[in-house]
Amino acid sequence: MDIKERLIEFRKMYNLTQRQIAKKLGITHSGYSKYERGLREPGLEVLVKLAELYKIPIQTFFMSTDKKFKYENLFMSELGTLYDRKYKELLNLQDYLYFNKVENAPGFAYKPKNQIDSVEINRLKKTYEQLLTELDMLSKEITKSIDRDKKSFIE
Repeated sequence: MDIKERLIEFRKMYNLTQRQIAKKLGITHSGYSKYERGLREPGLEVLVKLAELYKIPIQTFFMSTDKKFKYENLFMSELGTLYDRKYKELLNLQDYLYFNKVENAPGFAYKPKNQIDSVEINRLKKTYEQLLTELDMLSKEITKSIDRDKKSFIE
């Protein structure tokens, strides 16, 4: 099954018309129609939106296609970029929480700069936990994708 067939399959599964999908994607009906007829291949941005719409992993569009590795490598790159971004957010938040804790410690020599209340600290801690969860999820997705690639090369 190739991409155009998967697009048709998911659209019909959700009882949507080509026009409805095109509107949700912010493209013309004729543009979307070309994807389903195999006259054009949707770009990564369009596929990401479709995956979100159908609530499926983006790789679903490429399973059992001869262009599988080209797109999975793009997907891995996107995952890696997102992982890096989330990891940097996590480190920044971790530093902020650490310095706030140090500034509030007894005997701290300087006037505290980060005067925030405990409610805000708790909110930041929850954000920190959420970032850890997202990083864990991304890490598992990357591992799954690598394992699938390994399997494909072995077979």
